[in-house]
Amino acid sequence: MKKVFLAYALFASLAALPVKATQFWYDVITNYPGGCISTNSGGLWFAHPPGVLTATDMLIVTNSYTSGAAASGKMLRVNGLNSEYIMRLFDPIATNSTMGGMVYASFIANASYVPRGGQGTYFAAFNDVIPSNPPDGTSATNGFDFRGRVFQIGNTNAYPFTNAVNLSYRFGVANAAGDPAQGGGSSILYVPMDLIKSVDYQVVLKYDIDNAIAYLWVNPASENDTANWSGGTSDIGAAANGLAGLLFRQRTGGGTVDIRDVAVGTSFADVMTNAPGAVLVATNYNAVSTYSGNPALLEVFATSIGGGPLSYQWYQVSGGTTNPVAGATSQTYLVSSVSGVDAGNYFCAVTNSAGFGALSVADFQISVNTASTAPFFATSPPTTAQGTVSGTLSLACDAQGTGPLSYRWSYNGSPLVDGAPVTSNPGDLSVVSGSQTPTLIVTGLSTNETGNYTVTVNGGVAPSASATTAATVTPAKAVSIAYIRSLEDTSTWQVTDTTSIFAISNAVVTMYTNVTSGTTASYYIQDATGGLDLFVTGDASFRPTMGDIVNVSGTLSSYNNAIELLINSSNPYQYYHIVGHTNVLPAPFVYSLDMNSNPGNMETNIEGRICMLTNVGFDGALTTPAGNGSLYVTNSTGRLQIYFPGGTDPDIRSQTIPSRFAYSISGVMAQFKSGAYNNTSYELYVTRIGDIVTTPPPQVPVTAAVLGNDVTLSWPAVPYTPDTRGAYAYTVWSAAELSGPFLPLATGLTFNTVNGVYTDANAMLGTQRFYRISSP
Repeated sequence: MKKVFLAYALFASLAALPVKATQFWYDVITNYPGGCISTNSGGLWFAHPPGVLTATDMLIVTNSYTSGAAASGKMLRVNGLNSEYIMRLFDPIATNSTMGGMVYASFIANASYVPRGGQGTYFAAFNDVIPSNPPDGTSATNGFDFRGRVFQIGNTNAYPFTNAVNLSYRFGVANAAGDPAQGGGSSILYVPMDLIKSVDYQVVLKYDIDNAIAYLWVNPASENDTANWSGGTSDIGAAANGLAGLLFRQRTGGGTVDIRDVAVGTSFADVMTNAPGAVLVATNYNAVSTYSGNPALLEVFATSIGGGPLSYQWYQVSGGTTNPVAGATSQTYLVSSVSGVDAGNYFCAVTNSAGFGALSVADFQISVNTASTAPFFATSPPTTAQGTVSGTLSLACDAQGTGPLSYRWSYNGSPLVDGAPVTSNPGDLSVVSGSQTPTLIVTGLSTNETGNYTVTVNGGVAPSASATTAATVTPAKAVSIAYIRSLEDTSTWQVTDTTSIFAISNAVVTMYTNVTSGTTASYYIQDATGGLDLFVTGDASFRPTMGDIVNVSGTLSSYNNAIELLINSSNPYQYYHIVGHTNVLPAPFVYSLDMNSNPGNMETNIEGRICMLTNVGFDGALTTPAGNGSLYVTNSTGRLQIYFPGGTDPDIRSQTIPSRFAYSISGVMAQFKSGAYNNTSYELYVTRIGDIVTTPPPQVPVTAAVLGNDVTLSWPAVPYTPDTRGAYAYTVWSAAELSGPFLPLATGLTFNTVNGVYTDANAMLGTQRFYRISSP
């Protein structure tokens, strides 16, 4: 991308202007040193968990942008590859919530990464505090009423590619709706300005608490600038606890935005104090080379912080003359059907509402090939393609030639229709889109969709061009959990197949309760080969009990680096059925606190399984959190986080742990950090308070039986079942003399049945032996 910045200086920044009487605060951000915002902001910004997340990757970074960048060159990076949140209270002293009226916020935003078309999520919002546990900057637990969500969404450049330039984006706002991937896209209202990365824009957010309505502006000069605002959007009720702070949010799948000059107040004037400034043109120039009869799109990107709505006029430079293009007075210049007279260079004059203006350079270009040319494929669709049941098939091509060009896709010779299934077979739930564009997309695949897909391109000159793809759709794969874990990339430890459907049979639910809420369900399951998280969306009634046996089928995903089998209840090809119940849970794996130094072993053998810690001590509080939260345990081998989902699990909520020392703690080994793999991100997920054993284990009487040369020891072990809480590990000792010394033969033995058993092979071939069993 080429950028040309005109030599105009922006007007004085907000920092140079007087603070308004009702302004809550103004933070330039740029005066912080580089690094984590939560440790260098003097306690003004604090980490919003939720749960156990911290702000360790919400950073102050140095940027190199010239688009009105801060004098120090520093901004707060809200990174779409991370997952931490930070929040600053309206009133950091009293931590009071604002229960009514209007709240406003503004900040300078500069996108350093733009999500692909139609993708992205919110990165800023107002938020509440929980009255019983207000944040204090060090032990904060703020609420979950995210209101006035500000989104960065990539522009969708749809065929015939005349609506936007690639890699541009828009800012949008919702009251509390989710991003497009979560079904909240229809609730988001967008400011009608195409934006480009590496350019500063001022974003102004208004939230009407009484009516639960959010508004958004980009580069306004006043609150009345309706040409560059979103209008009001409301999609859910008011915040239950009012609003108490401004939050910046990092979430995987979003864009990356650099932030400075953050202001919060109760009026537009509090947060938008810029005088109308100069226009700065960042010329993301584009050159279009095409054949006559086809469309061409040019687009200019400009910013004017405080300048209000912008006016545009395009000019053509051809044959040594420069002429304004009649009617070309918008951010985009579209020629619906080019001819030779449209060839040439172009530039755009941009003016703001105060009369300040700037010119782009004449690097925009339209080249027209006027030779009569029949359609041909510059990029052909693949000759073969693979799809999976319930997945998506996408076939793309690119044709050139004299226009106008038209595309038509067919299946086994029958034309496809948008919104209809591929076949007329009973039960075919596939949906076709793009049947008359270069890219065909078929969702909801079944084996019905195996066949030949042909695209035919017609143009202004005969003959047409065509190409065929032979597609095969495979059914769900019946696999073990160990097979799923074998699909991880050993450099990133992320799953490599997120489209195939995998079916797992006879897995045991290993969690006491659902650890999410609403219309979702999250339980760990385990088969004979390993464990993983089962996450079901769209069903508030699916609440299995610990020990239930399930058959499940879904696609793979990762949440905070933990593998999930993701099931959508509305997908007919994905399922989750309780097929029985067992009173025998998988025997816990005895986990040493230093095992996380081996990522291969952790990822393929331990993560997702029921694990047991032995002989550990709590190094902090002895009361479990009232909501979702963590405690920590240590011993001579290391330290580990113990996570308690108290928000949904009353069994472990606000419970007193009787002793700092625990003989054993049992739960599921999981992860809690997204992004790059981190060996410090493991935690033991405990869902029953009884699985923390602080009382001495029962005495272990042992009996011995001789068979051939082997000695088999047995003893009454404590079983691990849905009804028997707590688990015990055993050590087998032997000695040549009754007085010892006894040396361990085997450690970390666990049993999910009533009896413990250990065989000392060929013990009768040596000297006499004495045995004892201890726990742990």
